[in-house]
Amino acid sequence: MKRLVALSVSFFAGAMTMLCSTYAQKNESPLMAPYTPSRLEWLALDLESRFKSQLEGGDISSLDFTAIAPDTILISVLYTNDASAAFVDRIIDTAKGFVEKDALSYGWSKWIRIRVERKNLRNGT
Repeated sequence: MKRLVALSVSFFAGAMTMLCSTYAQKNESPLMAPYTPSRLEWLALDLESRFKSQLEGGDISSLDFTAIAPDTILISVLYTNDASAAFVDRIIDTAKGFVEKDALSYGWSKWIRIRVERKNLRNGT
């Protein structure tokens, strides 16, 4: 009898799981489709989430880490006229260090290239 009850409960739980799963899939947004990022995309996302806020502020309006296939992390820096060239260079060097250390922590450092893009907000250069 216990075996029958256990079997019935297991069957019921499995049926409910399948039913709920099917219902969720039918009502799911296309934006909820599973996606596995590439290693490069993962590295860019990790850099953005962990280090961006440490580098922005003051004369640096924006600093972004972007994955450029097949092997490049683009560091984009937007800065104001108030930022000295030496300050912008220090921020870029720090960002490069973050890329190198983060890539090394994953064992991907030998594959990663770094490219830098600077843009002054006032004159667009």
